[in-house]
Amino acid sequence: MDTEDGVVWVYGIGDDQVMAFTVFGIENLTELIRMHKDDPEFLKRRNREPSSAA
Repeated sequence: MDTEDGVVWVYGIGDDQVMAFTVFGIENLTELIRMHKDDPEFLKRRNREPSSAA
């Protein structure tokens, strides 16, 4: 997931950092989990498809 998907990094003192989610990010994550439960191979296939951008 990327920033446009609702993921943010929260930086602390020194090297401390943690991934956090906006409300939109939680909705996206919930949808990804649902998709994975429906078809565990779907996201693997989707990531292997060649990009249509040329």
